[in-house]
Amino acid sequence: MVPELIGRLVSRARPSTLASVLTMSLMFALPLLAAYPQPKQLAGPPEAFSTMKSIDPADAGTRAHSALLPVRLEPSKTDPGTLTWRARVPIAIDGPVHLLVLNQGEPWQLQLRAPNGKRAYPIEDLAQLQEHTSISVLNNDLPGSFYRVDQMPRGDWSISIQAKHGGVDPLAFSDGFLVIADEADAAIYTHLGHRRQLVGTPLTLHCQVTQRYEDRDSYEKSLSHRLDEVLVELQSPAGEIHRLTMRDDGSDGDALAEDRQFSLRFTPEEPGRYVAHIVARGTDGQGRQWVRSTMDAIEVLLPNLDLREPLVEASPVSSKRVNLQIPVDEMETGGSYRVYAELWGKDATGPYKGVAWLGGMARVEDGFLNLGLDTRWLSRAGVHGNLELRNLRVEDSTTYIALIEKQAGIPVQMPAIPEHTLPVFKTVDEEMLMGPRPVRDLRNKAGSKLMLVHGFCSGGGTWPTNHFSNYQVFSDPNKNRSHDTFAQLIAQQGSNLDSFGVVAHSQGGAAALHLYTYYWSGLDNATGNRLIQSVGTPYQGTVLAGLIAAIGDIFGISCGTNEDMTYDGASQWLSGIPSWARQKVYYHTTSEKDVWWRWDFCHIAAEFVLDDPEDGTTEKWAGQLSGANNMGHKTGWCHIEMRDPAQVKDSSRNSNMNSNAAR
Repeated sequence: MVPELIGRLVSRARPSTLASVLTMSLMFALPLLAAYPQPKQLAGPPEAFSTMKSIDPADAGTRAHSALLPVRLEPSKTDPGTLTWRARVPIAIDGPVHLLVLNQGEPWQLQLRAPNGKRAYPIEDLAQLQEHTSISVLNNDLPGSFYRVDQMPRGDWSISIQAKHGGVDPLAFSDGFLVIADEADAAIYTHLGHRRQLVGTPLTLHCQVTQRYEDRDSYEKSLSHRLDEVLVELQSPAGEIHRLTMRDDGSDGDALAEDRQFSLRFTPEEPGRYVAHIVARGTDGQGRQWVRSTMDAIEVLLPNLDLREPLVEASPVSSKRVNLQIPVDEMETGGSYRVYAELWGKDATGPYKGVAWLGGMARVEDGFLNLGLDTRWLSRAGVHGNLELRNLRVEDSTTYIALIEKQAGIPVQMPAIPEHTLPVFKTVDEEMLMGPRPVRDLRNKAGSKLMLVHGFCSGGGTWPTNHFSNYQVFSDPNKNRSHDTFAQLIAQQGSNLDSFGVVAHSQGGAAALHLYTYYWSGLDNATGNRLIQSVGTPYQGTVLAGLIAAIGDIFGISCGTNEDMTYDGASQWLSGIPSWARQKVYYHTTSEKDVWWRWDFCHIAAEFVLDDPEDGTTEKWAGQLSGANNMGHKTGWCHIEMRDPAQVKDSSRNSNMNSNAAR
C-alpha cells in the first residue's frame, strides 16, 4: 500500500522558529535598491486580450516519471544504535532501475529484496554502476549516492535503509529521500486548481496519470494506465504534517466522479510555504503496478489588498494621457504589484468593444493604483465615452499570486471627451505601448556597453570575459532573487551607462526580459541587432525550482525556493509579457552529448526529474519563449560545468553573440 511507500511518517509538528520566519521574510522582500527604476505604462491592442489572460494552472503543472520517497528513520527494535526505514516499492517492468539517495550525515546502507526473495542484498552487490558524490541542483550541492541496477524483475521489491544513530531531527519532515526511476512509460501530472493562493481561500490539488513516450518530452492523458490510490503529505509553514487522500468520486474538490482525475481540497490557514508531496500508485493495462510522485511548494499570501469600490476615476495628465485610478485598501504599505486590465468602451448607440489592455508595475499611492492611458487608443477604437475596465487582475510582484480578480466591468468615471478633441491616431508607436520616455540625462554616463548577466544563485561572474568586448559584468553572487528584484538590480548596475544590451545566462535572461518589459533603463537606449540574448534560460520554469523549495529545509540549502522559476510561477509571469517585448529576445538551448557507449546525462539528479533533452537544469521545451527568436539547440553543453562543459564557455556562440549584441 502507498502508506508503506512513504514509510511510517506520522503527523508531527515542528514549531516555527525565528530563523525560518526571517528566511521567508528576506526571501520575498525587496532589497534596498539605490533607486527604484521608473515603471513603464504598458498597453496593447484588444487583439492581444487572449494572449495576455491569466494562465490556467492546469496548463502549468508538474510531471513526474519517477518516485521521490521521503525517508523517515526510526530507532531499530533490535539494535538501539541503528536507525531504520522500510518500504515496498513496485517495479512495473523488467529492466534497469535507477536509484538516488539524498541524505545528510553518515552514509546510508541500502538493502533490496526481490519479489518472493528470501533474503535482502546490499545495493552494492546488485548495482552495475554507483557514484557517491555531491548532487548539484540549481547551484546547490546536496550529499547523495547514485546506483543503477540493470536487472530488477518486475514486482514489489522490499527496500530497507539502515543508518547510525545520531544527527536525526525527531520533528523533521524527512531525514532524506530515496528517488526511484524505472523504464515504465507511466507518469503523473499534478497541478493547482487556481492561482488565488490566499489564506482562507480553498485550494484544490489535482492529479492524473499520463503516458510518457520515448522522446520524454511528449505526454498525454493515458487510457492504458489507471490510478489506484493517491496520497498527499501536506506540510504547513509551521511544520505540521497532514496525511490526506485524493478522491475521484465527485467529492472533496473533485469535479467529476470517475474521470481519472483525482482531487483534494484544503484551506490554508496561515501564510508561507506549503509543501505538497503527492504519491500515486497505479496499474498499467497488463496489471503491472507502479509508483510515481511529485513534490511542490505552494506559496500562500495574506489577502492584504482589496478593491475599495467598483469605480475607477480618470485623472488627466496631459493633452493625450490620463491616469485611471483604481481605489484599493492596502493592509501593509510599500508593496509592489503587477496590474492588468482590459479597457472597453462604446459610443452613444453601439455595443461595447475592446479598446486596449493596460498594465504594468505599480505601487499604491494615496489609496490608488494607477494605470496610464494614451487616449489615441480611444481614437483607434472609435470610442470616446462609456468606458469600463474588465478582467482586472492585481498580483503580488514576487509570486504573481492574484490578490484582486474582477472579471465584471468596472465603470470608468471620465469627463466627456468630444470626439474632435481626441488626438489623431496614425499608427501604434512606442509611447502608446510603453508610456512616455523619461527625460534622457547623459551626465556622468559611461557610454554604451554589453551587460554580461549571470543566473540564479551564481557564485559570481559566469561568462568568460575574454570572449567579449566593450562589456560590463553584472554581479549579485549567491543570491536568490525574484524576476522583479533581479531586473531592478540590472537597471541599478547599468545606471552608470547611457545604454546597454544584455547577454544573460539562466534566470538572467528572464530578468532582462522583465526589465525591458516593465521599467525604463539603458536597454531602451541601446542600438544594434540583438537587444537581449540568453543561454539556458528556463522561460517556462524548471521542476528543480519546486524540488529545491520542497527539500531545501532538510538540507539547509542557502538559495531556497524561487516561485518565478517553477512551472506554475513562470507560466503566470509569462502571461504578462507582451509580444513586442518577446520579439527583442534571442535565445539558445543546449543538452548533453549523446554517445553510444554510455548512459548520457548532464547531471544524475536532473535525469530523474527532467524530460530529455535537457541541460541539467533547463529542459529544451521549457527553454522555449513563444514570440521570441529561437537561435537553435546545441548538444555537448550543460547548464554549468557537469559531464559536458558549461554552456557559457562555447566560444563560437559567444563570439556570435558579442558581434551581434546591441549596446
